[in-house]
Amino acid sequence: MPVHSGMISVRSDASFSQTLKFLSKLPKVDYLALLNHYGELGTQALAQNTPIESGLTASSWIYEVVEESGRYVINWDNTNVNDNVKIAVIIS
Repeated sequence: MPVHSGMISVRSDASFSQTLKFLSKLPKVDYLALLNHYGELGTQALAQNTPIESGLTASSWIYEVVEESGRYVINWDNTNVNDNVKIAVIIS
């Protein structure tokens, strides 16, 4: 009885050259540019939804795209700190 590991396998006695040719012509996706785009959108959304008194906290949102173990992550942070406390964390 075969054991299924959840992976898909394909077997063929024919050549995959046509398939490989097709796949090589597909446009390459610039994932870093795409993640930077969404990082900017997220930063804008955070700024627009941060309560405003002086505007400093709302304008202090930043993001960073980081590669971790072969995958990319978007990290958002707020740089407005007072007495070692991130102000965005305590605003409600």
